[in-house]
Amino acid sequence: MIKRMTVRLDMEKELDTENPVFIEGLAGIGHIGKTTVAYLADHLEADKVGELYSHHFPPYTIVKDNKTVDLLKNNIYQLKRDDARDLVLIEGNAQASTPQGHYEVAEKIMELVDEAEASEIITIGGYGTGDVVEEPDVFGAVTTEEVKDEYSEHGINLDHDVGQIVGASGLILGLG
Repeated sequence: MIKRMTVRLDMEKELDTENPVFIEGLAGIGHIGKTTVAYLADHLEADKVGELYSHHFPPYTIVKDNKTVDLLKNNIYQLKRDDARDLVLIEGNAQASTPQGHYEVAEKIMELVDEAEASEIITIGGYGTGDVVEEPDVFGAVTTEEVKDEYSEHGINLDHDVGQIVGASGLILGLG
């Protein structure tokens, strides 16, 4: 039974990472963030270490293939790597439904970022253009001038007119 909550973090294991990159991808426009981070967790065989629940998530459940239900949640993974920086990943099928809820969930996620001692935060989300795009582009925004060149070298377009990052992806960057 799930206890009453505002935002609750259920950790199955303690985070055990060193100087990780924290990567967030939640349900949103085109499910780009969720799909990307879920793929990373699966493809890299990251260890699931916890779940985040909130009564700020929409009021429904997901019916699984075996016909049991799950509350909406965000899944937390970690990946220890010898050849690169460790990763902490969070992906999920929900974001908060209200502005207050977005802040409360983002603040709980930032507690996790602090606990992990993450030195870099990457958030991933979709950007709706209203048009079918023949050749997709990856747009980015940074919180400091110092990292612009690094991200540009990886093909992220920082020369654009996008003016807002909404939801968890924007708040986590702003609070980070």
